[in-house]
Amino acid sequence: MSDFILRVVAGVFYFKKNNQPYVLLFERKISWEKNSVIKSVFEFPGGKVETHHGVRETDQQALGRELFEELSVNVAVGSWIGHHQFIPPHSADQNKKIDLHLYQVFLPNDLNFSEIRLQEHLSCIQLPLGQQTDFSQAQYLIHPKIENDSELMSLASAK
Repeated sequence: MSDFILRVVAGVFYFKKNNQPYVLLFERKISWEKNSVIKSVFEFPGGKVETHHGVRETDQQALGRELFEELSVNVAVGSWIGHHQFIPPHSADQNKKIDLHLYQVFLPNDLNFSEIRLQEHLSCIQLPLGQQTDFSQAQYLIHPKIENDSELMSLASAK
């Protein structure tokens, strides 16, 4: 049996506070029916790249749609940060893989973070770059790239 690969996109909000670069993380509750585990994890918001009437969305279209659905804001999608392919934790199907792509995202100039309306998440936190937290599996593995990429750090510092 061949692998099924699902393309997923997520957005990283970078900003500067007291001369230190930060990212926004969003908390969601997850559960695995197999063993009834329920816990909260922090993640970058996003979702699946979909196909409509035989036409596949671009990563940027999917990310814009997903962030509007989850946060009730329109965003500008910036640079691609990186990707990670993995088998979801507690997956019964070892042939199903997630191909997660992270992009830098920005709010329009006339909006600030207080105008984000959480639709699917429990909370939002501001995390200084370099500080560890309970990331979901794939995003945790990509986190060191975010911390150590000096170009992205300078982008965050410019905001």
